[in-house]
Amino acid sequence: MIRSYWKIFSVLALAVGLTCSSPEAPPTTFIVQIDSVLVPSSVEPDEPTMLKLFGIIGPNLCYRFKGFEAEKTNSRLDLTVFGIVPDLMNLRCAAAISVLRGEDHSQGKEYFVAPPLSDPFLVVIHQPDGSTLEKTIRVLSP
Repeated sequence: MIRSYWKIFSVLALAVGLTCSSPEAPPTTFIVQIDSVLVPSSVEPDEPTMLKLFGIIGPNLCYRFKGFEAEKTNSRLDLTVFGIVPDLMNLRCAAAISVLRGEDHSQGKEYFVAPPLSDPFLVVIHQPDGSTLEKTIRVLSP
């Protein structure tokens, strides 16, 4: 009789183990909606330029900043901001809105544009819906 219980217990343990250890779905990468971007009104052509981007990454703290994708010429920067979220099926997430933050945890995420820049310099931020947010920076003559 003990062997019968042992067999049943073994089968149940195996079934529970298989369901609990099933592989997780890979995290989802997505484009972050940028609400606004701060740019300087003018810059020197051979100095790095800081942009500060503001936006909501997601509805809870499981949504995180992943990184930037950028293409730059001397007269234009095309920038896309990416977020990442794990499979939320069995995950508990802190109930707070996840926003872009800097390294010092202040609001806004910094992006540095490397020189050289030519006048006018156009910053194009790509949005999730395919639209863009554009800012122009004046580059001073050397």
